Amino acid sequence: MKKRPSQKKKRSNGRPSFTELDPEVPVGSYKVDSYARVFLLKPKPKAEHDEIPEGLKELGEAEARAFEESAVKFVRREINRLAGIAVSRAEYENERLPRVREDARRFLKTVDNIAARARMISAKDVADLASLSAGFETGPDGSVVPALSQITANLKSLREWNDELKKSTLRKPRPSHSDPLGRHFVELMSALFHSRLRRYPPAGRTGPFVEALAAAWEDLNLTMPPPSKELISWLGQKVERAYRLRRQRISVQKR
Repeated sequence: MKKRPSQKKKRSNGRPSFTELDPEVPVGSYKVDSYARVFLLKPKPKAEHDEIPEGLKELGEAEARAFEESAVKFVRREINRLAGIAVSRAEYENERLPRVREDARRFLKTVDNIAARARMISAKDVADLASLSAGFETGPDGSVVPALSQITANLKSLREWNDELKKSTLRKPRPSHSDPLGRHFVELMSALFHSRLRRYPPAGRTGPFVEALAAAWEDLNLTMPPPSKELISWLGQKVERAYRLRRQRISVQKR
């Protein structure tokens, strides 16, 4: 392993979030470099018994090195990009989403209170706006009937839309054991794998893909799981869960 290059922190909302990989440093500077080919279609190797002229052999080796370097640079850039997206999404879930949920709860409660008070207006009052208007002093613009008519129509509409809104439920609070950063990172890296190989990574908790995730996670200096959980096993569980969720979505779509 070559000496680790100097790295810079990527920031989100002023806080360090992950360490960006340098695409230009030599191959082998990062752990994930060893797994770059996991995300790319490998060149078809020549059979061992094939005789290759010496000049072509040297050319083939040079091409292989060039392919490896370009693959490593590509994967590093993609990992940086996807890590940034994963961190942004995780921050939204951890910080912004709870506040949005609370705002939605207060809004629903306020509208429900208004709708409940609106139901206190009797059908007779609504039906006899002319008689109801007699209880008001005539304003400078004349009859209050148009205003009463518009208000009662709006209140009726509010009650109806409130009933419709209450058919939906508030988003459930995030479980205390949830880890959105790991989940988003696994989903995004799985999508990268699919975009390159036209298939999703296997569902197992071990293997080259999970090892690549763990190497990238360490290189990026992302938050490590609790000491009781091994990184590869922890990420492997998320790969397995992502696979199950994809299968469930496909099954629902086929119905």
